[in-house]
Amino acid sequence: MSRKKNIDRRTFLRNLGVGFGAAYLAAHGGGDFIRLAKAEGIRRRRHLINIVIWGGWDSSWYHNPIAVSDLQDLSQYLDSVVISNSQIGFEGANFGKAFKMTYRHSDSEGSMHPFSANRQFMGMGMASVFSQNDLSRIAIWKGLRQEGQHGIGNLAMQMGANSSYAVSYTGLVADSIAANDYVRPLHYMALANAPGDLFLNSAMNSGFQVPICVPDPTQMSRLTQADPNDIQDAGRRAAILSSIEKLSGVAYSGAFRRKSSRGIAEAYSRSFSSALTITGSNLSTDPEYLYCVKRVWMTMTSVSAALFGRADLRTRQSAVGVDFYSELNNLASSVSPLPSLSNYRLLKRQVATNPSDSTLAGQLAAERTTLVASLQNIPSSNLSNSILGLATNFGQAAFLVREDHSAVVDLSAWAGGDPHSAYLNGLLQMTWSMAGYREIMRLLSEKATGGGASLLDSTLLVMHTELDREQWHQPGDPFGRVVHAGTNHADSTSLLMAGMGVRGGQIIGAIHRGPKDFASYAGNAGYGYLQPLPIDFSNGMPKPLAEGGRYCSTKAIFPTILKIFGTPIPLQQITDYGAVNAIIA
Repeated sequence: MSRKKNIDRRTFLRNLGVGFGAAYLAAHGGGDFIRLAKAEGIRRRRHLINIVIWGGWDSSWYHNPIAVSDLQDLSQYLDSVVISNSQIGFEGANFGKAFKMTYRHSDSEGSMHPFSANRQFMGMGMASVFSQNDLSRIAIWKGLRQEGQHGIGNLAMQMGANSSYAVSYTGLVADSIAANDYVRPLHYMALANAPGDLFLNSAMNSGFQVPICVPDPTQMSRLTQADPNDIQDAGRRAAILSSIEKLSGVAYSGAFRRKSSRGIAEAYSRSFSSALTITGSNLSTDPEYLYCVKRVWMTMTSVSAALFGRADLRTRQSAVGVDFYSELNNLASSVSPLPSLSNYRLLKRQVATNPSDSTLAGQLAAERTTLVASLQNIPSSNLSNSILGLATNFGQAAFLVREDHSAVVDLSAWAGGDPHSAYLNGLLQMTWSMAGYREIMRLLSEKATGGGASLLDSTLLVMHTELDREQWHQPGDPFGRVVHAGTNHADSTSLLMAGMGVRGGQIIGAIHRGPKDFASYAGNAGYGYLQPLPIDFSNGMPKPLAEGGRYCSTKAIFPTILKIFGTPIPLQQITDYGAVNAIIA
């Protein structure tokens, strides 16, 4: 049912009121709302980590494959078929496209989702990266109709629209958390040079909708290190802070005739207070930060070494003259176990309680030095450095949330780019991204927040891309050797969600399983089963259109995430797609 056409008067007036409230919050930098939240003692721990993958992902190896058993009647579409459960795949021609294609793996190499009610088939990568406990926390949402291709898809799913007036769900959630919970020192972080690098529009953002952009550890170091030009005298710094707070407070706000002037004063006050909190913290050399980054790096290395050690992938690597496995295996075996941070954390608590104890301070400094040396000791090579670049983004996000430095974090995961060729490179980077997602889940799960809950229970972890890739290879060289093969754009996309507000352990939506699906879900002859299926929005299960099923769009992601956080949708971003309740716990 269209939300746009059926919005009632009461809902309209409520949304209108919220719209004015949001405008007021943006103009004032959130100051009055934040003071109100703090005055009432609201300290809810809520976070959002948004992982953007550019170029589409080869989901056949993970959550979106077709079982070979569903393809046994392909002979009606192929000139020749060579297929069995003991083979990697088959080759054929004239399958709705004029090039050779190869299916990647057999049923025995995949698995069925262990918890999902519809028991959908998953690829070997999913079983290689995630445990059953991980899968019990993840909701796989697939079969989403794309509202565009490269880039455009990310805009639609993150902003619900392609308009230059649209604000992303990460910006709106950051705003909402600032107003209703509390403000973190680095409240909204984008681990990129600019929002545009994450396919985010920033033209209409204001207040807490604007992220702090930090693309790498060097910039993190510059942001958080002490500046020799800073005023070091504590008394003078306190006096300046007091003056700034009074200037932006309620008593002085009436002196400004323009709302924009009050907003600038509030924003300056907020920035100055945040700077006082993080200056000299040197987060890029914090043992907790380095621990997260190195742990993610080790996981990415070991998981991809195990997957690329498979006999079939070793054969393909050999055919193209690369040997990812040997280097990955050497890297994985050359790294010593991670050091324990227990003593460091104990000493930090003791120093915080006894700040004048020089003996404890000396012990803490020595322990920090030892840990930093150990955690920075990562082998250097072209492959290792590529892994480290991606691991740093995932590790930073986990660290910023674990230590409550940030409420919302955006980051980019380059999962193979646009792999119409160089298939093995794309699969390798895809594996790193999945391993990074898994490790963020575990790093947050290990952080207790009281009452038997973990930090993952109060953090929504989302990873998405603008399109899936076909299950078929196209050759990447004139001889049609599958070792050079790449993957073309498929007709739907998918994403992973875990943590706060998500009904985990299930698959939402679907694509056609194969020609055997034709009886129930008619598609275009020979090709339709790569398209998304209509679903029941209440439970996410496939449901024919004739029985009330509806196709789901990438635009439905935006309202679903906002509903999880209780954040109103701006009027200009209301579309025909509302929240999909099947995904929400």
